[in-house]
Amino acid sequence: MTANEKQVACSRPIAVINQLVHSLGLQISKVSTVAYSEDYQYTYNNYLFQVHLAVPATSSSFPDLQPGTAPAPSDGITSLLIKLSNGAAEANITNRVENDVAAQYLVRKSMARAGLGSLIPAVYAWAPAKIQADAGADATTNENNFEKVLQQIATILKAIQDAELPETVIKFGGLTFNLTGQIISGEPPRWKQDPVETYVDWKFGDLRKLMQKAGESPVIQGWKHNGVGARVEKFHAAGGPETVLSNLDQHQKCLIHGDFVTAILDFDWCTVSNPFDEFLLSLYDIGCNITYGQTKTDMALLSGDFTRPPTLAQDKEENWDMAEMWNGAMEKAGAASPCKIQGASQIYDMLRLKRLLCPHHLSNASALAKMDGKTRAEVRAKTEADIIQWLEKHGL
Repeated sequence: MTANEKQVACSRPIAVINQLVHSLGLQISKVSTVAYSEDYQYTYNNYLFQVHLAVPATSSSFPDLQPGTAPAPSDGITSLLIKLSNGAAEANITNRVENDVAAQYLVRKSMARAGLGSLIPAVYAWAPAKIQADAGADATTNENNFEKVLQQIATILKAIQDAELPETVIKFGGLTFNLTGQIISGEPPRWKQDPVETYVDWKFGDLRKLMQKAGESPVIQGWKHNGVGARVEKFHAAGGPETVLSNLDQHQKCLIHGDFVTAILDFDWCTVSNPFDEFLLSLYDIGCNITYGQTKTDMALLSGDFTRPPTLAQDKEENWDMAEMWNGAMEKAGAASPCKIQGASQIYDMLRLKRLLCPHHLSNASALAKMDGKTRAEVRAKTEADIIQWLEKHGL
């Protein structure tokens, strides 16, 4: 999207903001965007605005108290943060706003118990999404200050992990509200899917679909060569995912922010899942996420052993030091780190197979067009060898 297109796209939400605020009987003195840049090359999931009011709003300015909301302060409020979902973003809008509000409500309660309530704003009103015709931490900060930043991040992560899920949230997926205003299990925000009972179904229930997609690739061809595809099917039919994850509590679940560090105000991608998922989906701003690449840093985070390997490349030393500081900060805060999450290594192992079955660079037409025939053949052969090695490791 060009800068001009972004400017036009952003002007539409501002018009909606004006209409919305005026419909509440309020007067706007100033509207400004939050965490928005015309130079950002991707589609925004939502638009966030700060609205300064000419006259303070009170609880009477908003609809009757909705699920997940709080009454406005008795002395009124002079500014609001208003978030509008971007209909052009690739997301599941079935209960997208409800999921966002419910997650923010639960985390705010947990933050308040941890003495961090002021970090998460209260929600005064919301409406379901309808179809319509902050910067990361600076790695140059001095080490002492950055350790303090990491410690605060770890404390916030602990509060998110400790957010109490209501007894009515019994499945993996997203959150929504029932007719009586209770928070219940709902569809996830990123894709269309019913909530499911177990983690295997949630994370690996799409293995056969991936194999079908791999069969559509002119390069992968379903891994039929050398019978690899048949071996994968045999693994799946024999309950392989359940066997690999037999050490995992299939029903352990907590709230996953899904975009943590980038924007704690943004609960757009929140899900209910195993706590390990947070380390797969978040923390990339500080270089402390799990990357699937079987890197030395991944292995250290999974094991908790940060004995510096003698073969650590010089260009990886900074990332290693950052991950070690982060691991220490989590331990000090009492947060569940990857090495403390039961079955994390097995989840990591299964995710490796999942990523090998239908990798983007071998199944996407645009990605394939960037490689010549020789390169495609070499990449395919390497990926097939990795799948075979994985299967042999698991007795197939």
